[in-house]
Amino acid sequence: MKKTFIMIIAMLLAAALLYGCGGEGGSSDSGEASGNGERLALAKDNATEFVIADFFENEDSAREIVTALAIKTGASFKVAKPTEDGKAIYVGTAGSLGGKGGTSKSLTYSQYELRIDGGNLYVALGTENTVSELAVILRNTIEKFDDGSFGVSSESCGIKNICDISEVVPVFTTESGEMLELHDCGSNHYEAVYTGMDKSGADAEIAAYEQKLLDSGYTLFQENNIGNNRFTTFTKGDTEVHCNYFYVAHEYRIVYGKLGYLGPEAPVTDFKKVTEATISEIGMSESVQCNVIQFVDGSFVIIDGGWGSDASKTYSYINDKGEKAELEYQRDYKADMDALWSFLQKKTPAGARPQVTWMITHADPDHICLFPPFLAEHAADFDLNTIVYNFPDMFNIGLGNGSSTNDPGTMQGYVDNFFEAAEKYYPNVNHYVYHTGQKLYLPGCELEFLFTQEDYWPGEMAWMNATSGAWRFTFADSGKTALFLGDCEVGMNNKMAQFFGEYMKSDIFQPAHHGSNGGTLALYRLVDPEVCFWTCADFPFYNDNRHTGTKEGWDFNKFLRESSKVKYHFTNSETHTLVVATMEEEK
Repeated sequence: MKKTFIMIIAMLLAAALLYGCGGEGGSSDSGEASGNGERLALAKDNATEFVIADFFENEDSAREIVTALAIKTGASFKVAKPTEDGKAIYVGTAGSLGGKGGTSKSLTYSQYELRIDGGNLYVALGTENTVSELAVILRNTIEKFDDGSFGVSSESCGIKNICDISEVVPVFTTESGEMLELHDCGSNHYEAVYTGMDKSGADAEIAAYEQKLLDSGYTLFQENNIGNNRFTTFTKGDTEVHCNYFYVAHEYRIVYGKLGYLGPEAPVTDFKKVTEATISEIGMSESVQCNVIQFVDGSFVIIDGGWGSDASKTYSYINDKGEKAELEYQRDYKADMDALWSFLQKKTPAGARPQVTWMITHADPDHICLFPPFLAEHAADFDLNTIVYNFPDMFNIGLGNGSSTNDPGTMQGYVDNFFEAAEKYYPNVNHYVYHTGQKLYLPGCELEFLFTQEDYWPGEMAWMNATSGAWRFTFADSGKTALFLGDCEVGMNNKMAQFFGEYMKSDIFQPAHHGSNGGTLALYRLVDPEVCFWTCADFPFYNDNRHTGTKEGWDFNKFLRESSKVKYHFTNSETHTLVVATMEEEK
């Protein structure tokens, strides 16, 4: 999707405005075609009599349509004004087409309409920003008829959604805010972002939009207010709409898409306590993130995991004297898997199978790649109940600076492998796509999501760390909190400090990016923890001037290292387990 900024033209589309295709074909509330059997041949024998009547603002948009048509039909379509008796394919937004050919004058965010009228084809979008997706849909919609011609039939026409949902998503209206382009934020979700909101009027506009959702048949599933920030999740049919209002930033973000698992509606209390809640860092052969939280009912959350391959590695660093140094070591992913599995076995109550929720902060290989081989080795031995993630569309966030770990195709491959493993070994596993401000209730614990890659857009995500999520666990019996940053980058951490302020105070803390990069003094001072899980090995923690905080600009780590409040600094050269209630290491 192009990254140009435009004002939205679409308005709320009532169900009664959903049309079928063809002049006398009637309408359909479901967006299905009228079924009058009309066919419109667009090209034959690599030739066409049709021109593209372009009503888009950006000339590149029509070119995408032309390319899609050429790929499917073999014909070259020219962009030109149609003559009175000529044949044309009209393309544009619903607003720019203005009802030509009987098309709707308004479509919502990611809706599109195909319509045959008077021997012409009309292709309308809710916003021009979805033209790339629409081009693919149009290419797949064109059929080859019995006479060898290529065209569109009325059965394929109507108002539909580019996103895989069937419910209409009402459009937010504001007097002061400006909408950025509609963004494909991944996991079959789209995002509409409004900036420049007038604080004095924002509350009323947001309340009006929430009422519009309710009036459209949506149900409020969850709401959460953090200071002056507001977060809500609405559901209807197969569709979810999640709304974020960031007061300080003057931003309102609407994320919508396919409804997935949302977890219990209220805190989980119907469980038997069999153990104390603990947080562990599993001993690994390399600086990776593999944290395990055990709840009081004996169930687990695994955070990330590590690599899924072996390698001989050289760790290069600068010590506190400013000297360059290197350390040779061997990554052993099978030993890492054994360490994780042995820990789960040891901690699982006698006679029970490990019950696991697996969370992924982001799709970097040192976080996501252990998951597939671990399932291949141990799927028969434990129950994977829920996977938790929020992966972006890898191809539209700015990835790609020459490094293989930032190549969008490579990164998408890691995500594909993750999903393929989950589907193969646990086809009924719950998929929880988290959004900022949401809460997932677990036995004796509340998990709150404080940041996602959705909230960082349109900031450029040049490498995968800028797609990491941040979340915090609050344990009911002790009230203790544990904040995990994954690999969140500087911009993300500064935003959390800006958005949430003192709300970020947490007892237990995982510093960003294995302690090497990404932290900010503003955030770390707000967190002010008592225990740190560094997700790195001993050698960088004690020798790398970034980790020790002696490198210029790394004062955030210096703050943690010199804090008299922090009683434990845990690394992953061996397994460490913290008993949450007592804040003491388990022996």
